[in-house]
Amino acid sequence: MFGGSFKEAVKRDPLVRLFRKVTSAPDPAEWNYKQGKKRLDYRSDRFDYSLAVAHFKEAVKLVPQSGLFHASLGEAILSAPTMAVFRGARAEFSLSRAAELALPELQKAIRLEPAYAWPYYLLAVCYEYLGQMDKAKQVCRQGLAQAFPADVKNLFETYLKALETPSIYEREPEKARQLEDECLGHLRKAMALRDARKYREAEKELEAASKTSPGGAWLYATLCRLGTERAGA
Repeated sequence: MFGGSFKEAVKRDPLVRLFRKVTSAPDPAEWNYKQGKKRLDYRSDRFDYSLAVAHFKEAVKLVPQSGLFHASLGEAILSAPTMAVFRGARAEFSLSRAAELALPELQKAIRLEPAYAWPYYLLAVCYEYLGQMDKAKQVCRQGLAQAFPADVKNLFETYLKALETPSIYEREPEKARQLEDECLGHLRKAMALRDARKYREAEKELEAASKTSPGGAWLYATLCRLGTERAGA
């Protein structure tokens, strides 16, 4: 009925393209990824940690070769203790296993998309949390070897320098104990604010706790312990 040239013109029409975009079925993997991001937004009323992880797992299941999906799942799992302490998240796994469970997802993300910087940083954090400092340093050096932008490389350089600095427990054990008490005080305040549903204030206390923490491994273990107290409440 219509000529070929007319059909081609219709295909190029911006309104037709918009209509098709709105009415076409979303890609299932992409949809699950976006839903995971929405549910992991701790500032949103739609926050649901367990559902976010479930969506990311489904995205990975549908497209196992996506480094982005593996990285997002790994990041979500790694954040479980933090989310439990200041947002009341309830994970379907032991919080003390968060770093262990996040590791393979972040390793896969790097293998699949080595030019994607964020998984390197998260993987280094995983190793630090687990007390495997040599591996954390190695990952930072791997990140520095990539062709990342200058600001990203500065992040890795700063992190590597911190990892190479002798532990405060070795340098100033008394100061380390003081920092533990100060950090724990901020975390307890974060939990109280969380229970009052004052999540933004709780987030600020969490940030203050991170700045006063005597070390990543100690902070991770403490977050796991406090988060587990919440789960058992």
